[in-house]
Formats: sequence, C-alpha cells, structure tokens
Amino acid sequence: MTVPEKYPITDYMQQRAQEWLQRADYLLSLLDCAPFESANPPTNLVAALANVAAEYAMKGYLMLYKQKIPRNHDLGEIYNLCMAVFKDIDFENIRSVVEELGHYRVEFDYPGFIQENIDAQEAREAIRKARIVREFIFAKTKLG
Repeated sequence: MTVPEKYPITDYMQQRAQEWLQRADYLLSLLDCAPFESANPPTNLVAALANVAAEYAMKGYLMLYKQKIPRNHDLGEIYNLCMAVFKDIDFENIRSVVEELGHYRVEFDYPGFIQENIDAQEAREAIRKARIVREFIFAKTKLG
C-alpha cells in the first residue's frame, strides 16, 4: 500500500514512530528473559507487558501518520484508530490477536483486582501474540 499524499512522512514523525517501535522491541526483549522456570513465575505481569508491547507498536503506527495518540491503554481503541488511518482491511489479520491481548492490561497489571493466574504457556502465548502485532506494524511502516 502506498501512502496517500495527505500523509507525507517527515523525518521527525519517522523518528518519533521509531521511538515507539523501539520501546515495543525493548519490552519484547525483556519478556524473552522472563523467569518462567522459577517457583512462582510472574506470568500475569508478563502477559500485561506483552499487551503494552503491542500497544507501543500500534502507537508508533499512529505517530508515523500524524494521528493523535490516545492517552489510554485500550488496545481495541488504538487498533481501531490504526485501522482508520487508511481504512486498511489488512488490519483484520491481527484483530483477534489484539482482542485476546486486550484483556491482559487491566486484569493483570493492577494489583487488587480479583484475577486468575495464568500459566507459563499462556504467558508465552501472550508474548507470541505481541510479536505478531509488532511484526505486522513493522511490515506496514517499513521501519523495522
């Protein structure tokens, strides 16, 4: 897909988008080191951070195309904003992944909520899903 003229990519916007995408990469690198073999692995926190990595990647996409970055962590809203930039139906390819990652943010990130503990396999799956979002966004932006 070519970028319409009304969305010229400036060096500044590209740099800012790369900062968001780099944050996503840093988080994913940290998650690769998660201590899953420990007696009480931080699986809920891992899943919450996988959500954040996907959030950062999508916010990088919005930044690149001069879209307002929402000051919330609602992956569904951020996803819809990304999809609306060019009415790009390719985003349908990651809709289910984004929806699945979406519930990890609030449920697992804030202490005090009644929450289930997920197992290491589900936490690893959350990391895998965050990588899918990251790879999709990197392919779309060609910044990766």
